[in-house]
Amino acid sequence: MENMKQFAGHTRVGDIEVLVDNILMNLPVKNICQCQLVSKSWQTMIADSEFNHMVCQRNCPVSIFVKYVDFPQTVCIIHYSSDTSYSVEEFDLPSGFKEILGSCYGLICLGDEEQQKLLFLNPFTRWIQIIQELGDTSGNYGFGYDLTIEDFKLVKLLDNYSAPYDTRRVMIYSMKDHCWREKSYESWQFKLDPSAANFVADKLYWRGFLLKTPQQQVVEEDVLITFNICSETFGRVRLPEELCGRYVTFGVIENKLSACLSAQDISIWFLNDDQFQRSITLANYKANLHCLVRPLYLRGNTIFLLRAKRKITKYNITEDSKVQILGFNKTPVSLQALGFGLMSEPKARMEAIGFVQSLFPLVCQRNGKHDDEPSKEISKRRKLCPC
Repeated sequence: MENMKQFAGHTRVGDIEVLVDNILMNLPVKNICQCQLVSKSWQTMIADSEFNHMVCQRNCPVSIFVKYVDFPQTVCIIHYSSDTSYSVEEFDLPSGFKEILGSCYGLICLGDEEQQKLLFLNPFTRWIQIIQELGDTSGNYGFGYDLTIEDFKLVKLLDNYSAPYDTRRVMIYSMKDHCWREKSYESWQFKLDPSAANFVADKLYWRGFLLKTPQQQVVEEDVLITFNICSETFGRVRLPEELCGRYVTFGVIENKLSACLSAQDISIWFLNDDQFQRSITLANYKANLHCLVRPLYLRGNTIFLLRAKRKITKYNITEDSKVQILGFNKTPVSLQALGFGLMSEPKARMEAIGFVQSLFPLVCQRNGKHDDEPSKEISKRRKLCPC
């Protein structure tokens, strides 16, 4: 570290750029965080939003975040170093946060419906922030990043129990401003599946269908409702007939929105230019029509799938073979100590989502200060931002 400090003190602008390209960009996130101690110039460089985006978008392994539904305090991270090598890291979170509401640039948002609280987490740096929900109205969530103002946004589409039928109320939380604001949209009435949105290229995607009249006549079934996180406008994507069924799930693979269809076999579709195309078929993966399969992560010829909220499976596309991930064929060790899952099939349901190594929220600054830790005042504040 001392040698690094001496080197940093004598580098020129061009040298720093080379250093970023050849050294920092190839380091794990935890090591990059340590490099902030080298000098003030390195700290400024690492905190730069453009550098953070480069870290997120580099060709680095994607990890899988696993949340146990029945035991909300226990979470796991599956790290992959190769197609055959992986490790499982388990740690605890504040209890009560059962639901995964979204993942974006390495941050994960979790919800606690009973306590009306939300949690933001960077699983690599273990940064945590807890905020208070606003109001008691239920709704659908989406979590994304606005590149134009360098701010994470949590979007909540409120259920219209009291609003006019042709009006859609939306709550938007700004991580930079630490507060909520409300917007209303006319002529956008729809129903959505209960699952959270997927975030890809400035847009949030929910599965649902549009409505036409107060009698709730269906206009167009099986569409994806979109919300542009930057312009804060709605849109829609039509689904092909093959994906207009019950046993379809959506996820994000290689920065593309993906759909997984459980039929006679498992097929993976990708969204390109607002049209879905069938790309991968797992011919020997015998699908169960009563079992939803969700795509988590694609690495070379290997794809990782969450099956029925019970198993995470690694499927080799070339060899047409599958292996259940070790460590998930029984209840986690920490839960076995409580008497769950001993000598039995898995009983712990799980949610899972892929995420990248990230330095965020280092770029979420206000008045030149970093949000390095949650604020009690912030977590209790419920007022709206000025429009």
